[in-house]
Amino acid sequence: MKRILEKPVRLRDRFVVRVFSFFALSLLVISGIFTGVFVYRQTHVHKALLLENGRRLASILARGSRSAVFAENQAMLEDVVQGVLGENPVSAVVVLDVKKRTLLIKGKTERNLSHARELLPKALEKIACLGPDRDLEIVEDVDCVQVWRPVMLRASRRGTEDLFFTPTDTKQPEEVIGFAGV
Repeated sequence: MKRILEKPVRLRDRFVVRVFSFFALSLLVISGIFTGVFVYRQTHVHKALLLENGRRLASILARGSRSAVFAENQAMLEDVVQGVLGENPVSAVVVLDVKKRTLLIKGKTERNLSHARELLPKALEKIACLGPDRDLEIVEDVDCVQVWRPVMLRASRRGTEDLFFTPTDTKQPEEVIGFAGV
């Protein structure tokens, strides 16, 4: 008696439901895969752009702070640091002397400043190898990327002789006088 009251299940209804479920599930899986690939690609493009801007800004900071680092004058560093700190991806700027003592450290916010101070010991280990032959070091953290460049000073081997005579060798040795980090 129960069988008579039940509505008969048609094969066509089952087949349509299965095909629809298969296509819907396939669409969801393909959409998820493409979303994952897009997010992965955009993350890498954004990181590469961030590193390129960091290299550029660290170079500007290292060149602009050359005389201030040589004189160890914090007031002279303020203008260069403010200019670099005003750029969009920069959250903190650190300038060190050759003995790795902090000449100036500034952040956009207090949180950025404290985070830069936390990462400084890790950066000090890595920047030990910077010099004329290696002029870039990247220190990565979970939510931060620091780019470090040495502050270089060109030194003449002959003293004041270059003031009076035309130098015969155009390549002058460079000496590290400090470090600049963005």
